[in-house]
Amino acid sequence: MSKKKGPFIPYHEGKVGNLYDLDGYPNTILLQRTSRMSGLNAKILNEMPTKGMILNQLSQWWLKGILKNIVANHLVDISSDFFTKNGLEEFRLNSSVVKKLTPIKCEAIVRNFLFGSGVGPYKETGKICGVELPEGLESGDKLPKPIFTPTEKTATDDHFTYNEMAELVGEETANQIRIITMTINKIASEFLAKRGIILVDMKLEFGFDENGVLCLMDEVLTPDSCRFWDLESYYVEGKIVSKDKQKARDRLAKMKEEGLWDGVSDVALPDDLVAEMSKDYEEIFFDITGEKPVLSWYYVLYKTT
Repeated sequence: MSKKKGPFIPYHEGKVGNLYDLDGYPNTILLQRTSRMSGLNAKILNEMPTKGMILNQLSQWWLKGILKNIVANHLVDISSDFFTKNGLEEFRLNSSVVKKLTPIKCEAIVRNFLFGSGVGPYKETGKICGVELPEGLESGDKLPKPIFTPTEKTATDDHFTYNEMAELVGEETANQIRIITMTINKIASEFLAKRGIILVDMKLEFGFDENGVLCLMDEVLTPDSCRFWDLESYYVEGKIVSKDKQKARDRLAKMKEEGLWDGVSDVALPDDLVAEMSKDYEEIFFDITGEKPVLSWYYVLYKTT
């Protein structure tokens, strides 16, 4: 990444987000959610200009509201001072000032329906991440009860069992993460149902702060980290339609099946699909919050190399 400019010190560049250390603010980082896209563990060459702003504002909406008293989170209450002091009012739309945490190397996932990457293992073994399920379920079916199905945080986000997770992070931490994740799933599912939205599944990430406190981090209940179905109209012409990242996954899978993509290389999606997803993200933000996201071009502070 490039050298320091202004208050920003490059810390890490991910597939869809950037992290920066901040001068004068110890143990904090700037989490920037960019317009970059990814899918099926590949980099998508198109960008969705509003995506980072929507994901940032929606995550903050959950963390500052309904989930505020459920678990500690990574947000730091210096955002107003920081953005104003540095003349970056517009930059706040896609960025959050957060605690510098030690991330836990797993993703906490709850599934309420049989869908996505859980279908294959279920068809082969009758289980997902070691959780046994009834026979005869089909993709799109609601599960008898929500199940906790963690993945190891690697380049391919491999499934593993709760016991394997406990071996990796410790039994106490694993159990704490499972309880918190299942609690958030219940609260969010009930809230979204009142908004006419089905929470199909969700992914959360956690880390420890400098005092050893477990904190919720990264994205929370966004269309990049969850699957959302419209209660009244998610099943269209024999196909389930999600208002989330699933449309990109579906198109990539189709391109791979048709020999148009090798499944590994950087890949471009049709521009009309990206535009459709952008509209979906704006709509799901409104459906959840009752408000429209604040959208504007953010400042490009510097380009990474």
